[in-house]
Amino acid sequence: MIHKLLQPHISAVLALIVYGSWAAFSNVSYGYNTALIAFLIQGGYAFVSTLALGVAVIHTFRRLGSSHAARIGSFLLGFAVLCTVPAGLHTLAGTPNIVQSILPGLIWGTGYLVLLLRTQCPVNAS
Repeated sequence: MIHKLLQPHISAVLALIVYGSWAAFSNVSYGYNTALIAFLIQGGYAFVSTLALGVAVIHTFRRLGSSHAARIGSFLLGFAVLCTVPAGLHTLAGTPNIVQSILPGLIWGTGYLVLLLRTQCPVNAS
């Protein structure tokens, strides 16, 4: 079951709901419009990034040669995207609590990348 949940298209829907809701909750004290904007930014980003990042990390791993070094390189690329893109989007939107809004996505996204690479990207024994 975990193997199926880690597939990028399934994880993307879960990410939309969970991370968008967290961002809305984190910003509701600034008003419902601000909470809705935070939901749309973080939820939309979580959906797109989970789907695109999952596919890209698997593709990058395979292009780099299916080795331990390929896993590390794929992870680092994915982690850089997890850190910079949502922070930039929230900065542009003027979201008040950027770190609080993206922190759960960063923590869970990092775990997702690790599990995705372990379950979907076997290392060649050569």
